[in-house]
Parts: sequence; C-alpha cells; structure tokens
Amino acid sequence: MPGVEEQTAYDNVFRALKRSPALAPGASRVQRPAAICGGGSADQVYAIERTSTDGSRTVLNVYNFTNAPQCITVDLSGSSIAVPQTPVGLSTQRGGPRITSTA
Repeated sequence: MPGVEEQTAYDNVFRALKRSPALAPGASRVQRPAAICGGGSADQVYAIERTSTDGSRTVLNVYNFTNAPQCITVDLSGSSIAVPQTPVGLSTQRGGPRITSTA
C-alpha cells in the first residue's frame, strides 16, 4: 500500500494528464535524445515530445530516473519546441529552469 506522499505524487500525475490534450492517449509521441550534462548512463534520463491530435498543444516530457536533481540536455533538432522559454511542471504547475539552446 503506497504512503501518503507516494499517493499524492501519483494523483498529481493523473491530474496533469487530464489538463493537457498533448498528454491524451491519442497524442503523437517522438522520443528526443537526452543525456545528463557531463555524462551518465543513457538509461537514467528520457525525453519525449508529445503533440495533441489537433496540433494545438505540445509538451516535452523529461524524465530523471536518478535520486537527485540533474542538468539534462535534450536534442530538440527538428522539433516544434522553440527556445528560449521557461517550462512549467505539469504536475506542480510551477516554473522550472529556463530552457536554452547551444545551437
């Protein structure tokens, strides 16, 4: 049985899924190459661009499977994501670190 903290995190994920049409089951998905800044195992991070079926909303989901906050690079070449911009955490609705480009 999950604890209160785990249940809250689980509930937050499902609230986020309901808020964004880009996270609906029919949304398109394109995996984007991702890596931890300065190195790390390729299986520690994952990035996917999702776009709603009508093309009106796009989200970039970046997953960090380590036990600590990480600087993560994502290759956005050929994506519809413009930089610079400030992301919003879909589960927390709070701003995150600004996305910049080295290209």
